[in-house]
Amino acid sequence: MRPVVSIDDTIDFLNSLARKDNECIKKLCLHRELCNDSIVNDRYTNVHEEKNKFSLGMLGFLNGLFQNTQDFGSIIMIINENTGDVSFSKNDKI
Repeated sequence: MRPVVSIDDTIDFLNSLARKDNECIKKLCLHRELCNDSIVNDRYTNVHEEKNKFSLGMLGFLNGLFQNTQDFGSIIMIINENTGDVSFSKNDKI
């Protein structure tokens, strides 16, 4: 077990999985589950709001681990407009 996992380690891992099975990782990252107010009000977790309902996805969960208190995540998913393939990167707004 690694004693410390960085944002860069996580991005490298996500990209390695995306190279192995891009469709699976894309679906996993796009999937969200409705969440309660305790998660919505957590200062670190990034949730998605649509029609006054809140949901949490894998990237919101992972970004919460890195305790980003901004309105955007430290890790972003990029979807290639031509191929639909995904890749992951560090958010350049941080």
